[in-house]
Amino acid sequence: MTVKERISSAQSSKNLGEVSIEDIGDIDVVRACGMVGAQYPLGVSLWRLKYAADTREFRAVLDGLTQIMDKRWPDEPGGTVSTVAVVVRHWLDDVCHACNGLGYKPVPGAPVLGDEPCDVCGGSGRSKLPRADEPAVWLQETIARMEREVAAAIMKKLSATLEF
Repeated sequence: MTVKERISSAQSSKNLGEVSIEDIGDIDVVRACGMVGAQYPLGVSLWRLKYAADTREFRAVLDGLTQIMDKRWPDEPGGTVSTVAVVVRHWLDDVCHACNGLGYKPVPGAPVLGDEPCDVCGGSGRSKLPRADEPAVWLQETIARMEREVAAAIMKKLSATLEF
């Protein structure tokens, strides 16, 4: 199970009971997320929004990213809110719909993929960011960095629980 799967599973788990000391239970993952959230509140909100499908985090994500954009691009007239909206929408659903994220052209009427890369995504399986201006690309990279930082911090907290 990947980190993303483990965190999203634990966030919606109905079994938060303690487990043996050799195992990491859902309660341990939730605790680690809580501790990391104290240091990276926006990053954990991003994780909860995307990987735990917690739509209650949507406003916190939009507000937090807009504040970051306003500091970085203070002269962007009303553009930070629209940039945040476009980038977050893309970030939540960046799968290429032409190939369903598989990266290859589908074969019409057959349950198999072709051997040619998808024309829309170029074989990546991901759609392109609708806006390629500097603020949008910067925000996309910032969100990706925040995701990595939060994942690393959560894994660090979880690994600390296993040290004897």
